[in-house]
Amino acid sequence: MVNRFNRIKFGSQGVKVKDLITNPIQDRFEPVDLKKDFEKVTNFFTDPGMMSRAITDRTVIGIPLDIINYSRFNDDADERYNPFLDPQLKGWANQFPEKFFDSRSPQESAFRLSAMKQKANDLKNPYFAATSLVSEIFLDPSSILLLSKPLRLAMMGSNPNKFSKLGGLVISEEIGKQVSDRDRTYTDAIVMTAVGGALHKLNPILSKYDKRYNKHRYDPSNDKGVIIDLDDLADVSRTESGVSTKVLLLEPPKIKTPTKPNVPKNVTNLLKNFQNEYPTMKIVIGGKSGKLVGGKYVPAYYSKHNDEMVLDIDGIKQMWKDGRPFKVNTINGEKIIPFKKKDFRDINEWVDFVLRHEFAHKTYKRRPNESKAAYENRINKIAYKQVVDNRKDIQRIGSTMLDDAKVLDQEQYNFGKFEYELFQNMKWEDITYKNNDLKSKFVVGLTKATQVLSPLDFFIHSGSKTGKMFAINLFNSPLLYKFNMDGINSPDTVESMRHVMFGKDLVKVIDEGYKVAERLTVKLQGKERTGLMKIFNLKGFSNLKLKNVFTPEMVFKETTYARLMKNKHDIPEIAEYAEFVGNNYFKLFKDKINQQGLFFIPLIKMEDFASTLKEIFANPKTKVWKNPNTKEEWTRADANKYIKRIDLEIKLAKQLDDDFFVPVNYRWDQISTRWKEFSSLLARQMAVARDTKGRRIFTDDDIIEIIPNFKNYSPDAKPVYDKNIKPGMLYELKGGYFSKHLKTRYLKDIDYKPLFKAGFIEDNLELSMSYYFRSIGPDIAMTEKFGDPYGYGWFFDGGKNGFAPGLMQVGDDLQKQGANYYGLQRSEFNKRFNIEMEKAEASVSLVKNKWGLPDNPNGYAYKTATMIKIFNNVRMLTGLTQIADIGRIITVDGLIASSTKLIQAFSGGMARSIFDKGFKEAKLSFQAIDWSISSARSDIIAGNDTLRSSFTGAEQIFQELNTFAFRYGNLQTPWNAFIKTVATIFIQGKLLDIMEKMLKGRAKQWEINYMAGLGIGSDTPIKRKFIDDIMKEYRKYGQGVGTEKGVYAREYDKLKFPNTDLWENSDATMKFRLAINKEVDNVIVTPGLSDAPLFASTVLGSVLFQYKKFGLGYTRRVLYRGLQMEDGRFLESLAALTALGMILDAIRAKQTNAHYSNKTLREKILDGAERGGVGGMFTDIDRLIMAFTNNNVGVRPTILGINKPYGTSMKRKMGSVAPVGSTIGEVGEIMYDWGRGRHNHHTARRIRRLIPFNNLWYADFLFDKLEKGLY
Repeated sequence: MVNRFNRIKFGSQGVKVKDLITNPIQDRFEPVDLKKDFEKVTNFFTDPGMMSRAITDRTVIGIPLDIINYSRFNDDADERYNPFLDPQLKGWANQFPEKFFDSRSPQESAFRLSAMKQKANDLKNPYFAATSLVSEIFLDPSSILLLSKPLRLAMMGSNPNKFSKLGGLVISEEIGKQVSDRDRTYTDAIVMTAVGGALHKLNPILSKYDKRYNKHRYDPSNDKGVIIDLDDLADVSRTESGVSTKVLLLEPPKIKTPTKPNVPKNVTNLLKNFQNEYPTMKIVIGGKSGKLVGGKYVPAYYSKHNDEMVLDIDGIKQMWKDGRPFKVNTINGEKIIPFKKKDFRDINEWVDFVLRHEFAHKTYKRRPNESKAAYENRINKIAYKQVVDNRKDIQRIGSTMLDDAKVLDQEQYNFGKFEYELFQNMKWEDITYKNNDLKSKFVVGLTKATQVLSPLDFFIHSGSKTGKMFAINLFNSPLLYKFNMDGINSPDTVESMRHVMFGKDLVKVIDEGYKVAERLTVKLQGKERTGLMKIFNLKGFSNLKLKNVFTPEMVFKETTYARLMKNKHDIPEIAEYAEFVGNNYFKLFKDKINQQGLFFIPLIKMEDFASTLKEIFANPKTKVWKNPNTKEEWTRADANKYIKRIDLEIKLAKQLDDDFFVPVNYRWDQISTRWKEFSSLLARQMAVARDTKGRRIFTDDDIIEIIPNFKNYSPDAKPVYDKNIKPGMLYELKGGYFSKHLKTRYLKDIDYKPLFKAGFIEDNLELSMSYYFRSIGPDIAMTEKFGDPYGYGWFFDGGKNGFAPGLMQVGDDLQKQGANYYGLQRSEFNKRFNIEMEKAEASVSLVKNKWGLPDNPNGYAYKTATMIKIFNNVRMLTGLTQIADIGRIITVDGLIASSTKLIQAFSGGMARSIFDKGFKEAKLSFQAIDWSISSARSDIIAGNDTLRSSFTGAEQIFQELNTFAFRYGNLQTPWNAFIKTVATIFIQGKLLDIMEKMLKGRAKQWEINYMAGLGIGSDTPIKRKFIDDIMKEYRKYGQGVGTEKGVYAREYDKLKFPNTDLWENSDATMKFRLAINKEVDNVIVTPGLSDAPLFASTVLGSVLFQYKKFGLGYTRRVLYRGLQMEDGRFLESLAALTALGMILDAIRAKQTNAHYSNKTLREKILDGAERGGVGGMFTDIDRLIMAFTNNNVGVRPTILGINKPYGTSMKRKMGSVAPVGSTIGEVGEIMYDWGRGRHNHHTARRIRRLIPFNNLWYADFLFDKLEKGLY
């Protein structure tokens, strides 16, 4: 507790308060007022409070009282509280910073202000000061021992070092007073330290004259001279500075604080900036000396443990005078590059540099494996660059220079950059959905009422302001925001960035793998494959082992081993493909990961904490330390274990420099069932691993430490958050939360081939690359957006570097607002705090594809749930319902314009070429990729859109069945690729048309708002220039109107093809692709992460919400968004969807032998609207209500008067809750029929419904015959 009283000290050269007391010399010439003196005596001795304050003011007795007064405000502590912004301290905090700088709450500040005023009033009474001084002389333990003969004899006896111990006691008392008493001066410290030191040094002499020192008094041979009894001396007293009797100002000062003596003005200004940037850091100037390092005095240094900056300005200047900066110095034999005197203009600029250097140490941590000399040279470079910029009056954000790569990123327009300052200036109610008209207000009301169904809606309507900013940077929103109405763009989100940044590259290398398989098969057979024979090289057939057929699975497995052999293989095509994968996929990830330092980020935090542990336990007296962040108690053994583990982490996690990298995805099913074989094989591979000098890489202790972590290997499991631990502090846990992932995943430099061949590591490169994309892609996007892959906001600096606020900032904002802000009791506020933080943490897991995964995703419960959903897919989905997507195409440009574009695009001889161009652009924006990879629209339908590394056993069979069903059964995969390609062709032209209007000032307001919602704003000149950059790229490389290039500009004047793969401006390219990605998902409804509740992504929730995500997606992307838009096409869209739904309903009626002609027009329209998705989630709710009320309540019976003469079965009720309910109902009814021995046509129909693919429209006649045969 005591060490928390450390404070900023400015020493004797610090801020001086004008002494308003009358000069004592002048008192002699002024008349004595006896009446006033008597009043002072009376006031003092009749006021017990003042007397007690005088007695405890300067004595050791006051120390526990100070500690108690400090501790009483612990429960009120608010980490975000800043006393310098507290209105009640206006004027006071700046004049007396040492009194208030470390106050933790308004209550504590009020107490300190009251105490300060009380002290000022007490000091007006001279008897208070006198009593205070006398009490210190006679009541401190050291004084009593020194002055009391019997007590000193009883306590110390004949100890020859008694006076030395008394000196130590004097110094200890003074340390306690300095720490706890803010009014204690440095003069007190100097005098009392001198007294204590004198007693220690003079111990032999004082002992000589002490008659109780028996050795001299009773020794007959004593020739030491006259023995004097010190206790008989009449003038024994302690010399120290008297109590300051200056009167504290009782009114806030109106004068400016003068610049500190000997501190250059430029340095004073710089320190103000530093203090603003790091308000919690202690800055000590003049009151504390530097330290000795290697025998040399260091006048400036930063202590990580105390978060304290010590600056001896005169000492820094002396370095310049001694020429130390210009001499060659070394650290551990490595050279520190010296400066030249001409590098600095004068001595003041040298002081400026040293300060920047020390603050760079706080901002930039030492990297793993970076030597101390290299670190110092890097810090010198950073600080000196800022000094040079300061000469040019270049204004930098923050106090220290960023690394070169970061500076380059900062100077460019970063597509992921968040305009924090802009949003920080908004009000809480401004960060909401569009609400400027009646329709939009209706949408806002609906989203608020149903916010439980969307994590984004929760933050928009119930989150803190920082929580809102956090959420809008995570999730795509199909709805327009209120700030979009001012041309302010929606932030680029992690949800889109994680796909668009590298998705196109994954599609490229996988597609090439299938082409390699086809070429190798042709080579084996000696002829081109045609007709049905060609199908065996397509996706879904890759596992079939046929003669002279080189399947894609064989290509991907052989490529894995080729990569392990440094791109060498007996088959040249495989070797070439292995190199192609490296250059066009893994190298791109490697470069980005190294640029971000992605794998080093958690290690930087852990290494910092390990250094803190070293500092804490460097004191041999420290036995146990309690971590204030995690509440864990650490012993020295705990600390050493953690430090050792982190050293191992740093050794393992080297920079990605492997040109032949292969993802290592361990197969848990094999490891768990063959543990002894696996552990033995892995131990052998680690033991034989050698570095370039032939030395062992892993010691026996390393092997023992690492291998047991594989017993519970579960890299896909969701993160575990402890609500009692502040977000971002998990790395300070004894268990080191992040370490298990790094240790099990990143064993560099061992030969993996035996582990691959033994089946312990996935060797199908297609699966490995897809998993790598879905696991590392979100981490890269999170780091780009928040500064770290966990969204903690570790490096958030108020938005200065373009990072969005993370989990730590959300928590800090909530705590800063406190219970009073929300009008809640403390317990209620804590509950509200936990709800928002849990939602925020879950949202991060969701965008990282991990939310909802159980602790063991390889367990039977999760696998069973996956297989149930797949079984529902293959038996229920017809493939016809997606035809309604055609109705959504009309919403892009309206019925007439869209029809014209369709005719122009696909009625001429260029149809194939136009489609290919659109298909290429769609894949570049990570759309229409269903045919290439699994993480697409079909996965969302299947309910398998979570992160998995591999599938095994029965689950693998079901997954292959699911892939086959979507690709060749219900044909949803090729349909999705086709319809999203068409949507891309329309949307890219629409975006380019609107941007051209915006540049010419002809755009309508709804068009400006629409573009802002897609992330292309126009509220500032730099954003308008960005739009111009996009259009310049289109004119230079695109084809269509405005480019005058080829047939597309002359005969296809309604179409525009941007060809973004040729664009040079990377930020313009990414921004345009992100806009296409978001809008295609809006038009061809693809549910996003925020379109369904978090529960829908859990194991149970995914089963219950199967297919319902699309209903929720339609609600937000068709109904809500349509009501918001002002383009007049909402009713067109509903009409088109209803018309197509009616067509589907008629086809389905014919399939099931129902009599469609018997329906009334109202029934046809209503059924068509339902099949077209017009009702969204409200249709699902209506069906649920009707099922559980036996068709008595609902839209049909209640509003339209369409009654059914029968109720609903239990199977129907269960099926209305979830598809699995229908499956269970079918099985139950079949078993019931069998049990009673009665089989009829109903039983046959139920059996048919459980057969995979029975619902396919083109196979209906076959299953009709099968059904009749069963009956």
